[in-house]
Amino acid sequence: QGAGVSVVKKGECTNRRPERMGSSYCTYSPNKSCYEDGWPKCCGDDDQPCPSEQPRCDVMLIGGDYCALPPNKQCYSSGWPACCGRFGGTNCPKHKPNCDVESADNDLKVKTLRGAMGL
Repeated sequence: QGAGVSVVKKGECTNRRPERMGSSYCTYSPNKSCYEDGWPKCCGDDDQPCPSEQPRCDVMLIGGDYCALPPNKQCYSSGWPACCGRFGGTNCPKHKPNCDVESADNDLKVKTLRGAMGL
């Protein structure tokens, strides 16, 4: 047997260890009340990278999907948070992202919110 060849399974050996159960949100128990497939879409799609923060639920209550709301050009240059335009919005965070349009009104809202949170 040559170096770097697995005698247990076919193919090259890799240094990548499989994730331990519960070590990331992709290895948690399935949650069908939050995710259509039990897990965030990125967990089952090699072409979709998973964000470090667990994505929002894709099983939405009425009015719960901010990507489905009417566009808001005063807050977002495209009308919606940038994450809504990628992977069908399934990698968006649970809480609606801050505005990306600079305006005095939006800046005041962010400062007020940060002040209320003690930041």
